[in-house]
Amino acid sequence: MTMENLDRETDFFSATQAGHVVAIQFKHPQSDWALHLDGWRYALAYLDVVSLEPSVKIVVLVHQPGAFVGRRRCFKVYDYVRDGHIETGLLQEVHDLLDQYLLRIMGSSKFFIAVHSGSMVVDALLLSFACDYRVMADCATVQNPAAHAGLIPRGTGVFLFRRMLGPTRTYDLLLSDEPVRSDELLRLGLIDEVAPLHQLPFTALEIAGRFAGKPGTLLADVKKLVNRGISELREYLNLEKSVSAWAGDSVGPQ
Repeated sequence: MTMENLDRETDFFSATQAGHVVAIQFKHPQSDWALHLDGWRYALAYLDVVSLEPSVKIVVLVHQPGAFVGRRRCFKVYDYVRDGHIETGLLQEVHDLLDQYLLRIMGSSKFFIAVHSGSMVVDALLLSFACDYRVMADCATVQNPAAHAGLIPRGTGVFLFRRMLGPTRTYDLLLSDEPVRSDELLRLGLIDEVAPLHQLPFTALEIAGRFAGKPGTLLADVKKLVNRGISELREYLNLEKSVSAWAGDSVGPQ
């Protein structure tokens, strides 16, 4: 029995609960979340509420696709950094929210499924590694405009990529700005399932239903074992801040 009504409708996201599953539909691409800090903070507080709700087993995070124009992503935050319109203090707040988002998902007992489509910046893929399952549209691509701009992508990338792929392939992915298709990400084991774009919502719900059929305590216990290195992640995120060009006085290619 649901102890709290988890349906929400805000300018930043909408959320609905159906049985043991809560689906959160974000209304802005992840690359633009820095332009909606109040909405992002509320979303983090909402995740805390969901994590405390005993009727919930699965959380589905449905992300908006981004858009590219040629080699350059229509990514307002990168443009603002390049032009000096974002101050260091605001960037630090963005970094802190990114870290909170990652750690809240990994520290939650709920099973998180990330759903992506369209053209994505690599940061969006990296953030999805905090989730327990990743499904992507067959037409989706991932690209790293941060490399072209001289910026280090934030998230769990180096920490998890190196474990999964080894150092050489990690360098290839994080230093290249060439697009990578979803089928290649599936082959590399970086996502768990690829679905046709028109079937993506149904596939995500089917996956959610499959895991929702498992005992909640079992899901929570297995997740706790899988995420045993979360303290190491905290240390890594602190290191990432210290070496990231985002936090420095100069941003862009040297």
